[in-house]
Amino acid sequence: MDTFYLMLRAYHERQTVGYVAKACGVAEATARHYIRSGDKPRGLPAIHDLWCSAQAEIMKEEGLTLAKARAANLQIVQALIDKYQAATASLDPSRLGPNALVNGLDKLVRLQGTLLQGFEQPGAQDPLDDLTEDEAMEYATKGILPERHRVNITRPRKT
Repeated sequence: MDTFYLMLRAYHERQTVGYVAKACGVAEATARHYIRSGDKPRGLPAIHDLWCSAQAEIMKEEGLTLAKARAANLQIVQALIDKYQAATASLDPSRLGPNALVNGLDKLVRLQGTLLQGFEQPGAQDPLDDLTEDEAMEYATKGILPERHRVNITRPRKT
């Protein structure tokens, strides 16, 4: 029984029959048998099956952790967008230039898109690139997009 757990630990380190056999001091045929089939009469499952189920559990926990972190980051970015819009609402766009207010908001929206795995992928088109100057100012100050962009600004539209 102890050799089985030693083989399991060695298989966790490196998933090869030769490594398991050498690390545990057993023949390669024995290591291969326990890795592929286990020992049914003794109630020992295949080492590979145990390793796969452990990896699946780890991936599930990692996915949950990443999803929670992404959600927290999205909340922060949304709060920044709201603060930016509130701060720029009282500014006179004619004094700052046509793109001054839009650039900061554009960076925040791109960050939001990255967190949502949106349009920051190579070759993808930014859906806000075709905004006119008036539409961009309305979006920067009031947060209102033209009708053609109201579906989802963080993901590219399929054409």
